[in-house]
Amino acid sequence: MRESTIHNIISNAVSSTAPNVSPSTTSSSTITTTTTSAATNTSTTSTTSSSSSTTTILTTTTTTTTTTTTTVVTQCLDGTQDGLETDMDCGGGACGKCANGLKCSTGSDCTSGFCGAAKTCVATQCQDGTQDGAETDMDCGGGSCGKCANGLKCSIGIDCTSGFCGTAKICVATQCLDGTQDGAETDMDCGGGTCGTCATGLKCSMGSDCTSGFCGTAKTCVAQCQDGTQDGLETDMDCGGGTCPACADGLKCSTGSDCTNAVCGTAKTCVRKCWC
Repeated sequence: MRESTIHNIISNAVSSTAPNVSPSTTSSSTITTTTTSAATNTSTTSTTSSSSSTTTILTTTTTTTTTTTTTVVTQCLDGTQDGLETDMDCGGGACGKCANGLKCSTGSDCTSGFCGAAKTCVATQCQDGTQDGAETDMDCGGGSCGKCANGLKCSIGIDCTSGFCGTAKICVATQCLDGTQDGAETDMDCGGGTCGTCATGLKCSMGSDCTSGFCGTAKTCVAQCQDGTQDGLETDMDCGGGTCPACADGLKCSTGSDCTNAVCGTAKTCVRKCWC
């Protein structure tokens, strides 16, 4: 009977004093995951005498922690051209901009802001294979880029390598092709010693400005027999000498062939033929 009573006392003491221990878990869903588990061992020591009883309960808890670290790599750092990227890990709007020489679709893909005609990022607007900004032709002219070669569009002479922008707004090789009377020219693109000679009817300063070699009194190029001067073989101004028309009566002559009436008088002037 006494042993049964002692057993019940010990059982009740254990039930009322032993801790209620359960495992617990802590985790991170993104980069670091930590799992903690606890185990509890309980032992009971009983001492009994005829007059009293003592119960001692020993509890030992062991905790184990496991940590897992996961490295997350974004698409823009994976060393591959994928997604919307125009080159490896750049461009496309989702990643950073691409350096010069890397592939692009538009200027917004490039650090410089300029995507060239070959669809690679270029340093300046003057290398993008397009006529844009102030350029007068593709990647030239306008003051912000280099000068344009002959045959390319221009607005003024400084747009051109040659320095001459023609009337058709095209760069030309020389001043003598620009469709304007400028420099020393006596007429448009001729005369003045720097350009070719001028055709008959064009302005001149002297005979060397004219293809004919004769600059008339009105300062236009004429044939020799129209220059208002006695020159060449002429016996009088613009007549006689065999190269120009015959001279009228009263004009100087050398022979009858110089005169309209075929009579060169003793005074070496053309006279009316006498029928008497």
